[in-house]
Amino acid sequence: MAAPEKADAPREAAPSGRKAALSDREGFLAWAMLLPSVVYIVALVGVPFVLAIAFAFSDVTTGDPSYDWAGFRNFTAVFDDGVFWRALSNTLVFTLASMVLIVVFGKILANILVAEFHGKWFVRFLVLLPWTTPVALSTISWLWFLDSIYSPSTGCCGS
Repeated sequence: MAAPEKADAPREAAPSGRKAALSDREGFLAWAMLLPSVVYIVALVGVPFVLAIAFAFSDVTTGDPSYDWAGFRNFTAVFDDGVFWRALSNTLVFTLASMVLIVVFGKILANILVAEFHGKWFVRFLVLLPWTTPVALSTISWLWFLDSIYSPSTGCCGS
């Protein structure tokens, strides 16, 4: 009778002279599985980011796509413009006010939803209704659209 193997015994190495299959090489397999998502992120985030930086230092416009180096002229023009500073202050005020309101009303709503009172489930239903209704309606619409008898694409009046 052979002695039982230890649980922490190292795995048996591949026999010499035989290369490991690609699916057995964990490092290669990890990179192969990550590669599509890395390419996707670089294509959809990295390339536009680099183009935005390059365009910020050029005189590229919609009507004239020729690329001529402008340096920091674009930035000095923007920082000297009063409309930019007004728009920036409006954006900051709007962001601050909306964040304060979101936090305050979110806390109030959270306290209402965890409180014990008569009709608690009805209030939860009313809160979740705007979230669930579009999904339910689109599901019903697709079921109707793909129906073999009542679909609008089947035509009308026996044609």
